[in-house]
Amino acid sequence: MSHQEKQKIFDQYAKSNGFDCWTGLQSACDPIILKRHIFRACDLVQEEQQKRIAVKAICVDLNDGECDIVLKDLITNPENLIS
Repeated sequence: MSHQEKQKIFDQYAKSNGFDCWTGLQSACDPIILKRHIFRACDLVQEEQQKRIAVKAICVDLNDGECDIVLKDLITNPENLIS
């Protein structure tokens, strides 16, 4: 995943929380709240990376669209979330 793709996820996260972009969120939050936002945005990046891994594994091994959806849901492990 490219840096630009990660930045886009961070920007989308910021917009979903009422900010123009990630930079706007950073400048508006105190350090403790910003830390929580960073962890949540990192979780979204990790989730996207895991979904991409699952899609590649399915396409190579099974080439089955239904399994694609099932594995995408299973590979995102809630235990990996940053709290």
